[in-house]
Amino acid sequence: MGRWLRWAGIAVGGVVALVIGVPLLVIGVLVLLDRWDAARPYISRLATTALGREVAITGPLNVDVGRVTRLQMRGLSVANPDWAKTPYLLRIGELDLSVAVWPLLTGDVVIPSLRLAGVDADLERTKDGRASWQFGSGKPAKPEPASSGPAKLPLVQSLEVSDTRVHFDDRALNKQAELAVDRLRLGEDEERRRMTAEGTGSYQGRPASLRAKMGSLSVLQEGKEPYPLDLAVVAGDLHADVAGTIAKPLTLEGLDLKLDVRGEDLSNLFPLTGIPIPPSPPYSLSGRLERKGPAWVFKQFAGKLGGSDMRGTASATLGGARPRIEADVVSNLLDLKDLGPFIGASEGGTAARTPIQRPGGRILPDKEIDLAKLNAVDAKIAFKATRIITPQVPIDRLDANVTLEDGTFRAQPVSFAIGEGTVRLFLSLYGAEKPVRSDIEATIQQVDLKRLLAGSDFVRETAGVFNGHIKLASSGTSIAQIAGSSTGEVTVVLTNGRFSQLLIELAGLDIAESLGFLIEGDRSIPIRCIVADFTADQGVFNTRTLAFDTTDTNIVGDGSVDMRDEKLNLHLRALPKDFSPLTLRTPIAIQGTLGSPDAFPDPVDIGVEGIGKKVLNGIITVVGGLLPPVDIGPGKNEPCAAMVHEARQRVGGDIPSPSRRR
Repeated sequence: MGRWLRWAGIAVGGVVALVIGVPLLVIGVLVLLDRWDAARPYISRLATTALGREVAITGPLNVDVGRVTRLQMRGLSVANPDWAKTPYLLRIGELDLSVAVWPLLTGDVVIPSLRLAGVDADLERTKDGRASWQFGSGKPAKPEPASSGPAKLPLVQSLEVSDTRVHFDDRALNKQAELAVDRLRLGEDEERRRMTAEGTGSYQGRPASLRAKMGSLSVLQEGKEPYPLDLAVVAGDLHADVAGTIAKPLTLEGLDLKLDVRGEDLSNLFPLTGIPIPPSPPYSLSGRLERKGPAWVFKQFAGKLGGSDMRGTASATLGGARPRIEADVVSNLLDLKDLGPFIGASEGGTAARTPIQRPGGRILPDKEIDLAKLNAVDAKIAFKATRIITPQVPIDRLDANVTLEDGTFRAQPVSFAIGEGTVRLFLSLYGAEKPVRSDIEATIQQVDLKRLLAGSDFVRETAGVFNGHIKLASSGTSIAQIAGSSTGEVTVVLTNGRFSQLLIELAGLDIAESLGFLIEGDRSIPIRCIVADFTADQGVFNTRTLAFDTTDTNIVGDGSVDMRDEKLNLHLRALPKDFSPLTLRTPIAIQGTLGSPDAFPDPVDIGVEGIGKKVLNGIITVVGGLLPPVDIGPGKNEPCAAMVHEARQRVGGDIPSPSRRR
């Protein structure tokens, strides 16, 4: 058996030697005879064997050997793997390259000239991470151990690229990009004091350009003084200006650069940087660009994101299995709608300024969170804002700490300050799980009702303090799906306050007293307590306790809020505690949707949606005798202490006791 194995090994080795050795021998003979063009098929065969892809040279090949060796080639193509959508990874119409031979002996690559024309490249990456530009197995390459020193960059003295197209299709992140180069030239000026570069083309179908002024090649090669760089790039909506010096340009170390960058949407930077960023409104940022090991640091930047100011430091580490982003950002004035695209409220850019219009009166954002992005990057972000602009709820301060590790997004915590009170939110989104699971917990502590009603007609005669607790578990990939699958509980309590009596009388449909307040002016009445306690099951929030008790009116209710369809189905009964000749004692139904609620008397529980039901309810209310001529004032005091005590147990004890006033 050992003899047979030995002979088999010799046979296999012989075949390998023939496959590799014969082409090498033929190439050597043809080179000696200066017949490079005849060597094309053998060179193609060797390249195909080495890369594991079909490599072909269909045009003429010529090599002029010397101290500066020149290679001229036409019609070079490298095939894509079988799973790719396009047949070719790379096609080059014309390649003209000259290489200085002697510097190669010391490990330096000096290219006096390089000209490329008619280049077509198709780069693809699948959802499982296979990339067409990775040879061999095509699987993601493992990070290599750090070498003793960084690799040297080749020195290109003259570069000319024309008629070139690069298409990038990343199916893992559902992103595509296309870069076309009409003309790109790089070279030294006549006195060899500096290098210049100019180029035009397009990016994503929009004009692109490059202008650069750099130090001379002698400064670059010697590396004894910082290398100057002045660069202006336009790529689609991206405008970037870089100016400063690089201490070690061959290894990109010792950067001292000022970076000014602006554009319409941060997510458009992904094809250029490889870092997935959520959509955003227009941005404009300026800061210092540094490099620390594998990390690129945008230091002490300041600028605008939509209508919000931003400043801080951000870094991107591109080595390792996934890019990692770290940022510490502060805003003095934050327009909260500028953060809407980050949670799927709009598409970013100018769309961030457009109100959401969804059918059926729905208002919850239904744009799906891009889970591929959650699994494509790790992040650690701290964000603070001291002044907040919101369309409805006034927020004084915002403090958020966000992490993204292995597809799990955590916001722990996000704190809002409203007056002297706070709202603390803890959110976990497990993006690596299918279906995606999320946990939400929030606490409301000492939130001032007057701050919530700021700007309304009732703010001067209204006060009170909110406390509460929310704990929900859900699944889904959008705000609408998360809310529509929530299971848990929500408890909110208001105590020790006062309400506009006009607001109370209108809620109870007390016509006479409401007219009197409109003529004579509003006044406030003490609030004994408000308790809203809901249990949630798969997006349907059912009332456990719903009561609103003041010294003037007692409002009790029940019903549900269906977050799956964003529909309301609540019934309230206002029971005044004083006499009024014109009080409607009929139940009030609140129906419709969150975005378009509908309230109307509903004495026989037929609903209030539509004109027909409202007309019928109005007739029943009057004709059915539900408008009594004498108000006997049956409203009673709710047992606020007991309700608050029960709610306190659910919330965690941080609820003041109700006022004892009667």
